[in-house]
Amino acid sequence: MTAKITVFLEARIDEDEVAARSAARDKYSGDHWEHPPESGDVQIVGGQSLMDYPDMDDSNAEHIARHDPARVLAECAVRRRFIRDCRPFPPVPGMDVKTEYNQRGASTVYGQALQLMAAAYSAHPDYEQEWALDG
Repeated sequence: MTAKITVFLEARIDEDEVAARSAARDKYSGDHWEHPPESGDVQIVGGQSLMDYPDMDDSNAEHIARHDPARVLAECAVRRRFIRDCRPFPPVPGMDVKTEYNQRGASTVYGQALQLMAAAYSAHPDYEQEWALDG
């Protein structure tokens, strides 16, 4: 299951990253913004301000500001790193019992963490219900 859910998550992260880069109003270069938004700046796609949306209230403005493309890109990088760096090593023949037990526990926790990450995409058509954690 781990391999399949990992592929699913990596595809969703790729989609999130593409959408964030598309929405970015300033050029993103590698690991930094060439023109970072000003503190408190709540401009959105296409350089429009919230003033262009008369029905927008303060709670919507805060939500939009919190989901700035720079933040989404940072979250994509964190999720990718978690998937890559937190993967436990599988038990190997001749491993002592305590170490093997710890590795199996780490594998279980890692798998559950992937399931939790996938839950955010439970409405996606490729999401599999077997990934849902009970309770």
